[in-house]
Amino acid sequence: MDGIKNLFKNLLKSSKKTKLLIILTFLGIFLIALSGLPSKEDAESAPEQSDAEYCAGLEEKIKELVTAITGNKACVVAVTLENSGEYVYANQNKIDLDQTEDKNDTGLTTKESKKSEEEYIIVKGKDGTQTALIVTEKKPSIRGVAIVANGINNMNYDLISSCVSSMLGISTRKISISEAG
Repeated sequence: MDGIKNLFKNLLKSSKKTKLLIILTFLGIFLIALSGLPSKEDAESAPEQSDAEYCAGLEEKIKELVTAITGNKACVVAVTLENSGEYVYANQNKIDLDQTEDKNDTGLTTKESKKSEEEYIIVKGKDGTQTALIVTEKKPSIRGVAIVANGINNMNYDLISSCVSSMLGISTRKISISEAG
């Protein structure tokens, strides 16, 4: 500890440039440490999005895409989901492994028993509620997309189909496109 005190005393006796460099170094370290602290926004979890809200958001994006391709704002888009979203929770696994060895006339035999426990990590909220810690949210998979719009021709059909397929990561077989009539 005395070594550190002596180091600081010697540094304070040094030139103005050295003092300025030392102060800037400590200020930089302080700012780096400060940036690692969680912000108020990080502490508050994002509101959960329902499956209906997820579908509505996708439908709106697809409408914008179709409008950009056809030039016509009058289109109807319906997205259907295969399943609901899924959450992956943080957990702790505890595994107990017991081995026993028996010696008998025929040789050495080993017996193993394995016991496994899984516990979810629980987080306590400001209001005292307890919830499991969510690590990942998996969005629902898409069953299909139906698009009805004016201005659909062969070239637009292929372009809309490939764009929607790329945007959603689904096969073009899951996309139905029709001319409004």
